Amino acid sequence: MKKINKMDKNMDKFTDKKRVKRKIIAKSCLDLFAEHSLNNISVSEIAKTAKIGKGTIYEYFNNKEDIVCELMDSMQDDYDYVFKSKINEIEDAKDKVLFLFSIFTSDDEILIKQQEIYKQFLCACLAKSTPRLIEYNVSLRNKYTSLITEMMPNVDAYKMYDCITGFFIASVSLKDYDLKNQIISFIESEAR
Repeated sequence: MKKINKMDKNMDKFTDKKRVKRKIIAKSCLDLFAEHSLNNISVSEIAKTAKIGKGTIYEYFNNKEDIVCELMDSMQDDYDYVFKSKINEIEDAKDKVLFLFSIFTSDDEILIKQQEIYKQFLCACLAKSTPRLIEYNVSLRNKYTSLITEMMPNVDAYKMYDCITGFFIASVSLKDYDLKNQIISFIESEAR
């Protein structure tokens, strides 16, 4: 029995190391994915950017979409940390929700890169709905709707999330689309 428990602990360590390595590889490719379409990036370019062998990519990821998902997850962790540290400073519920969606409304360079990664993620979801992409998208929607419900309990959180992400999708394909004002107007109208 002790040997099995020891093996389980060793497997947990390996899994933790693998998770860390996945994050390192994904984060090293942030600029690559933020600047180029997923379809225009080869696994060789990803490996070169991450300074690892091409075969190593496949030790940690199933495909390019998996890397985008890992990058989204990693960036979301960073975003969550900032969100949690600042949200209590905001008193107005509408402003809290606007802050929650600041990825779409901010001029901050890091958040703009995160927007680009989110575009890649959405394109991957639309083009190739893998179980990992679907699972991550559902978890993201659940997390955000839960936060919206906490901040504005009288609004339809799913409608708000779906509309705001829909506005983002529209902004990707429509020239001169004023995403920030669209989101602000929508949040204000829903808060009434």
